[in-house]
Amino acid sequence: MPTATEQEVPQPAHEAAIRRLQLPSLRALANLPGWLPSVAPAALTFASCMYKLGNRQPWRDELSTWWAAHLSLLDLARLLDQLDAVLGLYYFFMHGWIALFGDSVFALRLPSALLMTLSAWLIQRLATRQFGTRAGLLSGIAFAIIPSVTAFGQEARPYALAVSATVLSTLALLRAREQASVTKRWVVYAASIVLLGFSHLVALCLLFGHAALMAPEILPKRSTPSGRRWVLTVAAATLLLVPLFALAAGQSHAISWIRADWRHIRALPEDLFYSSLIAGAFIALGLLGLAKTGPLARLFGV
Repeated sequence: MPTATEQEVPQPAHEAAIRRLQLPSLRALANLPGWLPSVAPAALTFASCMYKLGNRQPWRDELSTWWAAHLSLLDLARLLDQLDAVLGLYYFFMHGWIALFGDSVFALRLPSALLMTLSAWLIQRLATRQFGTRAGLLSGIAFAIIPSVTAFGQEARPYALAVSATVLSTLALLRAREQASVTKRWVVYAASIVLLGFSHLVALCLLFGHAALMAPEILPKRSTPSGRRWVLTVAAATLLLVPLFALAAGQSHAISWIRADWRHIRALPEDLFYSSLIAGAFIALGLLGLAKTGPLARLFGV
């Protein structure tokens, strides 16, 4: 069984050090009602995503969701064989969703709002487990106020699903490392990777971050049980995704318009946060956080 040092999981002995890293002005958060920190980020995210959810007219890609969700299951399978295979899970889900709740603009966008709310809750859980209650509260609130979180939480597209799967997979990995001998936790992590891949293939880039975290534990002369299990888990999950890889590779023409030149890369922070000012603030906070997260900085940095 790996030691606490090998697992790099905060223990009670580190709580005083963690408290010293927090700003004194934030200590007032400790006086909030006990239930409030556990619901505030999710509630804030939900409120921002639900505000005028059905007012704006759907745009082209949302109309694609509406059309695909109305196809019969057989016709939807035929569509995915030719186009948008990477969105298959979302389209099948939306097919069932509109059968239950209708196809109004509000109904089409509601799953994204709920998934972004789930993401806020998962982010809070992750930060609380690693750094304490106040860190969890602030992380969840920071997520909730990003403009693009609200934007994609109000769009009938699969990106909110990909965000939820990303946070869920990271949380599943950290839980599995805590008890490397518990097979059930690695099975949950494997399932989260499969969900991540089916939510959107690009989201699998997250595995580079996971690999950075696990790197010291998978080296030949320093391997640990958690490191070996991580390699096996990722390999097994990836094998389950191979059919999707093969199908999507033949449909790459659908995104041939995307460019990765320097101009687009330079514009990425503003595009990602919907504001250059907010992007700069979050990048600065992120760099500050990396200096204080210890070994987990490998994961968060990548």
